Amino acid sequence: MLASLIAVTSTPDVGQQAMALARRLERANDALIAALERAPEVAWQAADASQGWCALAEARGIAEQLPVLADFVEAIACSRPLPQLRSSAPRARGGKDETLALLRRNGAAAARILGGLSDEQLARGTSCFGTRLNAAQLADELLIAALDEHRAAI
Repeated sequence: MLASLIAVTSTPDVGQQAMALARRLERANDALIAALERAPEVAWQAADASQGWCALAEARGIAEQLPVLADFVEAIACSRPLPQLRSSAPRARGGKDETLALLRRNGAAAARILGGLSDEQLARGTSCFGTRLNAAQLADELLIAALDEHRAAI
């Protein structure tokens, strides 16, 4: 789905690295969704002792953060002021189907944002986390690696 969207909407300025990051994000999001779909219903309500919240709340929090984090990466890539990142404990709202739909929708939105950047933009960086990271590194850590970590924890 993303590949066809990128093929139709891509411009010469869109970088190969950006399209590769977008595809990796889409694959990581799809893998998380598949793992959540396989999870038994009881796991959706069970609290994780190490985190202090249930799988539904965790998945909902991830889904809500995807476009926010992609916007943060895009702001760095486009040399715009950085948006405020808020962190709060996830809350279980909606059900499993609604949460999975939100993951699909917001994952696709985040992938579109990444896929629209140029390689030059992805090379732009920031030191806001105490070390110099470029937009591509932040996309990899804040979005892709985070999805992979959550999938592995299921």
